[in-house]
Amino acid sequence: MKSLSATLYCNRVSKTISGKPVLNDISFSAYPGETIALIGPNGAGKTTLLKTLGGLIAPDRGEVNVLGRIMNPENRDMLLSQIGMLIGIPVFERGMSVQAILRRHLAFMRCDWSPDNTLERVGLTSMGDLPVDILSMGNRMRLALATALAHHPTLLLLDEPMNGLDPTGMKLFRRIIREENERGATVIVSAHMLAQLEAIGDQVIVINHGSIKAQNAMNDISDLESYYFRHTQN
Repeated sequence: MKSLSATLYCNRVSKTISGKPVLNDISFSAYPGETIALIGPNGAGKTTLLKTLGGLIAPDRGEVNVLGRIMNPENRDMLLSQIGMLIGIPVFERGMSVQAILRRHLAFMRCDWSPDNTLERVGLTSMGDLPVDILSMGNRMRLALATALAHHPTLLLLDEPMNGLDPTGMKLFRRIIREENERGATVIVSAHMLAQLEAIGDQVIVINHGSIKAQNAMNDISDLESYYFRHTQN
C-alpha cells in the first residue's frame, strides 16, 4: 500500500471516437517519484489515454484526478501548469530559433526563468540560436522534451519520446527521467522500445483494444518482451 497520495487517479475512463470504442473502463494510479511504462500495440489506445490524462480530450465516462482535482474545464488551466506533455510528432513554428521557442513556452507557462538550464539538460546548448527548421528529427525530439520539462511539472506525459534519438540521446533521456523522479515528479511514458523502458520503469501497464490487460511492478517482470507478448496476443 502506497503511503503517499497519488499524483494521478484515472477512474473508470472510457472514450469513443467516431463511433469506435478507444478506451474501455481504464483505472490506475500514479505516485510521486514513479515512472509508469505504458506499453501495447499500435492502435491500442495509448496516445488517446495520454491525451485524456493531460486534459486534451475529455472522457465520455469516468474521471481523471490530478493533484487532488478533477480534470475538467474549471480546473484545466491550473492543472496544465503542473503537467508537461510530449504527445505526437513535435511541430514548431518555422523560422523561430530553438531558444525563442523555449522562451515562448516559459512565458506561456508564466515562468520568468532562463531556458539555458533546460537546453543544457537536453543537450541543445550549442543550438540555441539555430532555426528549428534545420534540426534533425532527434534534436526536434530533444526540443519537444525541453518544452515538457522547462516549467518543472509535477506530472510528465510522454508519448514515444525516444523516436529519432541516437544512443547518446537515449542515455540522456534515461538520466533525465531518473532526475525527474528524484525531484518527486511522476512520469507516464509510452514507447515500443522495451529495453529502454526496463531501465526507467517502476510500473508497467499493458493496454490493448482500449483496456488494461496487465499491470505489475517492473521488478517483478523477468522478461518484459515475453510479458508484452503474453498479454497482447489474442
